[in-house]
Amino acid sequence: RFLPKGTEVLNGSPNYGDVLLQQPGPRWWKLSGSGSGALLKDYIDDFNRLCEHFFNDRGKKFKSNGMRSFETQLRLRKASVAKGKCGSVTKSGCSTARPGTSNHGWGQAVDRKKPNGHLDDSWSSKDYIWMVNNAATYNWHHPSWAQRDGSEPEAWHWEPMNKVITVL
Repeated sequence: RFLPKGTEVLNGSPNYGDVLLQQPGPRWWKLSGSGSGALLKDYIDDFNRLCEHFFNDRGKKFKSNGMRSFETQLRLRKASVAKGKCGSVTKSGCSTARPGTSNHGWGQAVDRKKPNGHLDDSWSSKDYIWMVNNAATYNWHHPSWAQRDGSEPEAWHWEPMNKVITVL
């Protein structure tokens, strides 16, 4: 109620316009999934180059999401609770991150999508293998917790190597 009407609040901080976040270029990338798709500007050049290389090698746009507002994170967590996939909005160990703790909320993560818009959850897909072989060239990686033998295996989740913001 204290912010100007229409101000988007990202993880508790008001975002006044296009100051910190930027959409990837639409020539090589396509938004798919929850959130705006935006990333911190620090990562856009590398991410756009990764998407261009992906397009040139794979013959299709890189589909992903990106930034998820706190409101979107809360909605996703509440849906997990309602479906019985999670015990509460605040507890760990669920299929969705606790609102405010996801790197998506800080514009520091993308989830790769299949052409049909579903998460690419295959460890043997050609797109996953392409990412394993090429992402680091553009300063992106598959974090250890998201790898097949990690604590929360997610073949689709990718993050920049050098994070600007460390999530608590």
